[in-house]
Amino acid sequence: MISFQDFCGALRKNGYQTFGRYEGFLKACEYASIESPDEAAMFLATLIFESDGLKYTRECDPKTLELSKRRFGKYIGRGFFPLNSIDNYRAASEALHEDYVNYPEKVEKEEHAWKVSTWFWQRECKKYVDEGFRKITNSALRLSEENQTRLDSIYQVVCKSFGVEPKF
Repeated sequence: MISFQDFCGALRKNGYQTFGRYEGFLKACEYASIESPDEAAMFLATLIFESDGLKYTRECDPKTLELSKRRFGKYIGRGFFPLNSIDNYRAASEALHEDYVNYPEKVEKEEHAWKVSTWFWQRECKKYVDEGFRKITNSALRLSEENQTRLDSIYQVVCKSFGVEPKF
């Protein structure tokens, strides 16, 4: 569905390296039943935004990390789509038959970062794909205006790399 060249182009044109994540991305698309380049572009753009270009699987911004630790304890943001709070770790554990509650650091490992991200996409985002990218971001991510503008820009670049028109 998405070629290696298009995947790498989407990341590089957004200013990121590929970090050898192509195979994981393809498996994640399959697991999340993502069958169209349009939805794949929405998925990848969101992952790029949330994980600083598929670079991080753990929250690491000092400004937000301390707040997250106070608010969520050991259940800070982990995964390409950052999973946080005991409730989300519990729900992902049950859905994916993993023990993320007792071992939340597992989500930092690439295999689990992809699993959790596809679970989140299916649970929170997929239902809005036909309504457009903004519906996904407004419903599932609830971003500031500045972050929404940044994510929209990432999405447009991914769409161009994938050869699809943005669907806002």
